[in-house]
Amino acid sequence: MKTGTEQKKEEGARFVRFFGPLLDALRALGGSGTPDEVVERIAQDLKLSDEIQNETLPSGELRFRNQVAWGRFYLVREGLLDSSKRGVWSLTERGRSTSLSPEQARAVFKKWSSYPLRTCGC
Repeated sequence: MKTGTEQKKEEGARFVRFFGPLLDALRALGGSGTPDEVVERIAQDLKLSDEIQNETLPSGELRFRNQVAWGRFYLVREGLLDSSKRGVWSLTERGRSTSLSPEQARAVFKKWSSYPLRTCGC
């Protein structure tokens, strides 16, 4: 049985649904794009309503953009996106040939959410 924290963590990871569409959007953009281009392409591909796109977090940040950014974070850790150039999201060779089902996306999230964050360059 899952603890309340574990269950909340899984429920809170709604951004996982954007892992596959993020890869698809970058492929459609030729393999790379700015965050704005990628977010716009995902919204277009998934036919997301303005209401979903403009929902805000308590911080004032747009929830959809935040969720896509978290998706990018996990896909970089998985080696599917390259994070070497600021302001540009790019597929790696592996990312170019990878499609993620919802189950595979959830597995990527679970794999990397159990690793501690490294904040130093060591």
